[in-house]
Amino acid sequence: MRTGIVLLCALGWVAGCSEPPGPDPVVASVTVAPEAATVTVNGTVQLIATVRDANGAVLSGRPITWASDLVTVATVDANGMVRGAGPGTAAVSATSEGVGDTAAITVPAPGDTIRF
Repeated sequence: MRTGIVLLCALGWVAGCSEPPGPDPVVASVTVAPEAATVTVNGTVQLIATVRDANGAVLSGRPITWASDLVTVATVDANGMVRGAGPGTAAVSATSEGVGDTAAITVPAPGDTIRF
């Protein structure tokens, strides 16, 4: 009798679980939007990074690291909020698991006309 119960439990487990969960999908691409923006000194613009797997499916909950190549032009916080620091153009990047994308941020000199 005991063997029958064990067998039924084993069959139920097999029927209920096709396969144990596999590893998380690998990050294949990161896209930053907008890909270019103009912001005034002390002005801000929000960048958004979208992380996708090799099939194009969005991967949520992946850590994203933000960085600016010229903090004298533009700074960026951990959430992708960019602040203009001084005139020039900076590349602001978002990276997740070694894969990244960049947005060009332009900060005009005071008195320059900004065109949107």
